[in-house]
Amino acid sequence: MDLLASLMTFKKGVSGNPKGRALESEQRRRIARLKLEKHLEEAIAVIASQLKSSEETSSQWASKMVLEYVVGKPQQAVEVAGEGGEPLGVTVNIIKKDIGSAKP
Repeated sequence: MDLLASLMTFKKGVSGNPKGRALESEQRRRIARLKLEKHLEEAIAVIASQLKSSEETSSQWASKMVLEYVVGKPQQAVEVAGEGGEPLGVTVNIIKKDIGSAKP
């Protein structure tokens, strides 16, 4: 096995990121969340006022915000099938090449 191949293979049970996510990024996320929470009541008031707006685009936007972030987006089912609803077939071809015996 050459050096490049040995560097790029994954070892079973060994994490590719042993130290995990950087603590700094989690701290930044927490600080940003705290800063945003200060403006949360104001944002909710704006959305609530837009719900009552006579301007159609404003009320649609506000309705979308409430439905998506308070109620939650509906789950979307995706069905993948072949012709006539038949299951899709999968073909896997495994090609092995012995690099050590290859002639230039």
